[in-house]
Amino acid sequence: KRIEDLPGIETLEFQSSLIGEEADIEVELTHPEEAQLNEAAEELKEALAAIAGTKEVQDSFEPGKVEYVFELTDEGYAVGLTPTDIGRQLRGAFFGVEAQRIQRGNSEIIVYVRYPKEQRESLDTLNNMRIRLNDGSEVPLMTVAKITEQRGYAQIQTVDGKRIVSVTSDVDSEVTTPNFVMEEMTSNILPALKNKYQGLNYTFAGESRDQAEDLASLGRNMLIALLLIYVLLGSQLRSYVQPLIIMSAIPFGVIGAIWGHFLLGHDLTFISMFGIVALTGVVVNDSVVLMDFYNQQRAEGNSTYESAQAAIKRRFRPIMLTTATTSLGLLPMLLETSLQAQFLIPMVISLATGIIFSSVVILLLVPNLLMIFEDIQKLPARIKSKFSSQ
Repeated sequence: KRIEDLPGIETLEFQSSLIGEEADIEVELTHPEEAQLNEAAEELKEALAAIAGTKEVQDSFEPGKVEYVFELTDEGYAVGLTPTDIGRQLRGAFFGVEAQRIQRGNSEIIVYVRYPKEQRESLDTLNNMRIRLNDGSEVPLMTVAKITEQRGYAQIQTVDGKRIVSVTSDVDSEVTTPNFVMEEMTSNILPALKNKYQGLNYTFAGESRDQAEDLASLGRNMLIALLLIYVLLGSQLRSYVQPLIIMSAIPFGVIGAIWGHFLLGHDLTFISMFGIVALTGVVVNDSVVLMDFYNQQRAEGNSTYESAQAAIKRRFRPIMLTTATTSLGLLPMLLETSLQAQFLIPMVISLATGIIFSSVVILLLVPNLLMIFEDIQKLPARIKSKFSSQ
């Protein structure tokens, strides 16, 4: 608040972050026409600023110094001039033309011929300057060239050979999330801009693009992990179906993790996804304990119902103790208030709440799935016996 009205400041930014310094939202706009590109960037800034929770909305367009653009007129073309002729003579007048080089000891002195300093520092010189033609005659500069004053660019950003303007914004996590802002942009704001400015294209960059790439990589790696879990369980249980029954508890663990974030008042973040991936391996452990005792009971000749009932009774205490000790072990980190711990809390919530929810589901789901599978296996025999009896 103290520095709101500092004179001569283009941008002033303060950053305080545990990790990363990129903006939460970054959109790269491209358009063949520079004027329309800048107009589209301004409209996008206004639309972003209107979304509740966005802050520090700005773009990468930085106007540079005042410059003069010389455009050859029809009269200039008629007398045989080219833009190169104009540029070369202007450079020679103000920067200079090398006349000779003088060797003085170990140094070389370059002599330039150019206008005197007073004329080079005055804009009136352009009004009085004369341009030499090919036949040696001279004409006033103002008759053969049109001079336009404009602001140049302090910097020009290009991606794949196309000029871009980046629009960035940070997000107040207490009001909204970057994902919500991006969804609003892709659904309403950016399509409207593309319809208004034909030829406009956009891509997400910064943390938003990195997050999308990381999520895609995380999804592929999770599929690989699930496949390895299935292979390991199948080789130990000697069954194709029982590993699927064990892994059926994984989606319920994910549901528990999502509900845990909601109940504890935390947003589901990218770090939460790491916790969910780790949760898949932990959830499987409780199911394996139950399945192992069930198979022992079946090997002793007990029925499916009796084996499932015995597995629930005998494995209830180990499963609940495992769940309780794991959750309580994560509790100190969950209650930690330091800045370093805030980074890991979403992952802890995923693990702790997912384990609690999935453990309850495992005691009910896995035995029921085992009995359903047993009924499906007996179904062909029952159908066969029914038709044979008829």
